[in-house]
Parts: sequence; C-alpha cells; structure tokens
Amino acid sequence: MPEKFTNGPFGCCGEPGGAGTCFITACCPCFAYYTAAEDIGDSNSALYCVGTLLGFGPCMVCLLADKVAQARNIEQDMPMHALCTCCDCVTCFSCAVVNEAKLFKLEGAGGAPEGGKMEGR
Repeated sequence: MPEKFTNGPFGCCGEPGGAGTCFITACCPCFAYYTAAEDIGDSNSALYCVGTLLGFGPCMVCLLADKVAQARNIEQDMPMHALCTCCDCVTCFSCAVVNEAKLFKLEGAGGAPEGGKMEGR
C-alpha cells in the first residue's frame, strides 16, 4: 500500500487521469469531487458536489482527501490535508486527490500492487 499520494505535489497531470483530470478539477471541481467520491465508494458523493457549489470547496477537498487516504491506506492526517488544500493553487493537491481516487477504482479497491508502485504507467 502507498504511504503517500502517488501523484504528489506538482503531479497533477500524472496517471491515471493526466491533463484531462487536471482540467476538469480546475474548471469544474464539484463534478471532479463527485466522481472521486463515487470512485472510492463514498455514499456522500453529492455532498462534495453541493458543498463545492455553495462555496465550501476547500472544506470538501479536505474531507475527500481524508476519505481517499483512508481508502488507499495513505498515512496523512487532516491537518496535512488542510495545509495542502491551502496551497492547492500551487501544489495541485485537489488533482492528486482525484487521481488517487481513480487509482483506487482502477485497482479494484484492492490497493496498489506489491511494492506500492504503479509499474508501467
């Protein structure tokens, strides 16, 4: 299992989403957060969408990051999510969260392959 987000700071165009995920997350974060929540099996996916539309985007990405981290067994706590969210315009943390949720879905909710690396991506 990964100990940190696969696509870390400045890795917003990383796989599996690439630049398309970065574009969608930047232009329509409510949809990106909704699909990320769906990818990890979170039944509150509409909450992330509505919360973002109501202006609580930073709070929503913080909560979603925590859920994604739990799903992927990533050791990162809420204060670190909050710090990363504050620097989101520079570090593309929201894109990393959405990409990590996509990885969770692609791997069949089973976590990363042995060694924690995504070989051949």
